[in-house]
Order: sequence, then structure tokens, then C-alpha cells
Amino acid sequence: MLYRIVNFFGGRCGHLPPTKHPQTQGKVERFHRTLHRKVRRQLVLPTTLSDFQVLFDAFAVEYNQVRPHESLAMATPGERYQPGSRAYQPKPPAWEYPVGATVIKLNPQGSFDYWRRRYFVSEALAGQHVQLERLPDKIVVRFRHMYVREINQTTGRSVTLLLPADNPNVYTMS
Repeated sequence: MLYRIVNFFGGRCGHLPPTKHPQTQGKVERFHRTLHRKVRRQLVLPTTLSDFQVLFDAFAVEYNQVRPHESLAMATPGERYQPGSRAYQPKPPAWEYPVGATVIKLNPQGSFDYWRRRYFVSEALAGQHVQLERLPDKIVVRFRHMYVREINQTTGRSVTLLLPADNPNVYTMS
């Protein structure tokens, strides 16, 4: 889910594949097993959140800086880590839709009104600006670089999408 949300907002998560990827599930299970063992080996278990945080901080140092990993040819993650080339932007610039595009702001419930009908897009996008692309019998909703919803104007039914808008095999507006 995190992968999809980050992609919605134009981010790139090359290191976060979809959650159903088998290798990822195995890595996550292994990490949790290692963390669980570390916590269970404590003579006195933490009782407060701040005590747990101290334990987790110590675990992070051991896991990333001390303990070698077989998958890294016995190197530590800290030895292999390289910072990304892009700086983190806590407030990314506003998305610019094409000139002349129909852009609307979704209401607090993630819906919009169009020709006396209310259409739901996504709660996650409530309050965001989206582009409406009209086809003969459909409205396609685009958020930034992704198509996120297809609405059948005849039936009022809609389908959730997560398709890149720059893919020539998807919707072409002509």
C-alpha cells in the first residue's frame, strides 16, 4: 500500500516493490524474526514506549553497523549504504497539469460533482487537484502522472485504476 501511495504523489520507490512480492515477504519476515529474538533475550522487558525506543535504537545500530549479512557477502548494511542523489522535499512543488485541462479539487470525502451527479474518486486524494479527461461515455480521473479512476457516465459505475498517464497504450486523448 505504501508503494501505491508514494507513486500517487509522484514519488519513486524502486526499493519498495509491491507487498505481494515473495522475496520481499521473506526479507520482512526474517527482519521481524531477528528483532523478536533481540527483544526476547532482554533480561528485563521494556515497559514504556521510551524504553522500547532505546532497545530499538540499539538494535538498529547492531543490525546496520555491526552484524554482517550473508546476502551482502558478510558486509554490514552500513558499509553498503549510499545516500540517494535527490534531496528529500517535504513539500514537493505543485503539479502542473497541461494548459487547458479540466482540473478540479476533490471534496473532503474524495468526490466531485459533475453534471448533477457525485462521483467518488478516492479518500486518499481528498482535497487534491485532479484532472478530468472526458471520453465519449467515460470520465477518466488523473492524479499527477497516474490515471486513478475510470467512471462510466451511463451507469455511474467506476473502476479503480493505477496506470501511468504517459503510457501510449492507455488512454489517448485526441
